[in-house]
Amino acid sequence: MPRKTIDMRGDRRRRKGKRTTGTSTTSPREIKYREKVAQALEYRKLGYTYEQIGGELKCDPAYAYRLVKWGLDNMVAEPAEDLKKIMRARVEEMMVGVLDKAFAGEIDAQDAVRKNMELQAKLDGLFAPTSSKVEHSGEVQGGQPIFILSDADARL
Repeated sequence: MPRKTIDMRGDRRRRKGKRTTGTSTTSPREIKYREKVAQALEYRKLGYTYEQIGGELKCDPAYAYRLVKWGLDNMVAEPAEDLKKIMRARVEEMMVGVLDKAFAGEIDAQDAVRKNMELQAKLDGLFAPTSSKVEHSGEVQGGQPIFILSDADARL
């Protein structure tokens, strides 16, 4: 039985040329772009202007701005609990290096340790305001509401 020939000239499914990974996240061009974005973000964290970033990366300041903006827009936000743990570890690491000098009596070291302790207390929520219960009687005199506070809350 003779084989039928199929006319593929009108078929749009047939691809011409080599398939590329130009839009893939693993393409060399994408990897190079992401490296530039990371460099631009590092320079921006250091306080560089977009003109300075462009000078360092040998590109236009407008392109440097687009790199930083794209990096910030596509940055994955970490959960707050993870960030607290990271910050707490960093503060503890800083305190370890200064604590022995603070106990030895150096004023600058004592000040640094005090600031680190305050930062740790803030991270742990020790400075958070305590909740107080406010009751409303529902009565209104002259358009002003009357609030009844408990004795414990009134002493605060």
